[in-house]
Amino acid sequence: MRGLPLEDKSHLRRRFHGADNLDQLQYLICLYLQGCVFPTCPSADPADLQLVLIRRLGQELRAAILKKLKQYYPNDVHRDEAALLRYYPDRGIELLQQALSHLVDIWTDDQRNHANDSDDTLVRKCQRLLPMCADLPDVSGRSALGRTSRLFGLVVYEDVMRLLRDLPQTPQILTDDEKKQRKQLFNQLLKALQSNQTGLTPPPPLRITEIFAAAAKANFEDWLTMARNDIALDVVAKIIGRRPSYFLKTLKELRAEAAPLKITPLKSVL
Repeated sequence: MRGLPLEDKSHLRRRFHGADNLDQLQYLICLYLQGCVFPTCPSADPADLQLVLIRRLGQELRAAILKKLKQYYPNDVHRDEAALLRYYPDRGIELLQQALSHLVDIWTDDQRNHANDSDDTLVRKCQRLLPMCADLPDVSGRSALGRTSRLFGLVVYEDVMRLLRDLPQTPQILTDDEKKQRKQLFNQLLKALQSNQTGLTPPPPLRITEIFAAAAKANFEDWLTMARNDIALDVVAKIIGRRPSYFLKTLKELRAEAAPLKITPLKSVL
């Protein structure tokens, strides 16, 4: 299951600083539900009914985020909810990610538990999940990302490997022409990422585009002598904040964890 391919942290901050920030919060949740969650559960339910279900789940998750925000800042409970979100936008962004991660986990578990139920519907699924959306789990001492979204690094790695599928093997010594060809390929990929024309479905996370853009400012010098696998590991390391060697050690484990899932892991909000 893919996450919000929307915007970076600065854009989300601006959304949460606005006068309509509570509406913006629910919009982001519902956008994710409509574009990434509900399509994993094909249903004959009419579109207008699905929109009602999305709105109801969005309202419950938004309420859970605001409830958690008040728990974090008990001295500010006198503020109205919009002011609280405006005052602590970064915490709001973290809680948005936690809420989506929690939703993905319970949605995935429900998919597994009712995989053989031919009479199951989106209405029934949402009725089962709605009470579980009322409170975000305690993540003390643990990552706010849920079990499923822990696989985000794997999504990034495989996306970059597919993007670089046409990158030739790196010889021990690159000629000037070979350097030029590799830079040209990287630039073409950056343009494809920026125009959302990579051919990958769902589109790669925005963070991949940002890292390619940063590499372009250095004329891709750091990647010129790197193999496709090493570039993919480098991108993952920049996104998840771990050494490439750490991710490489967990790659087999992550693939084994992802294999039973019928949906691909959550992509990060940021």
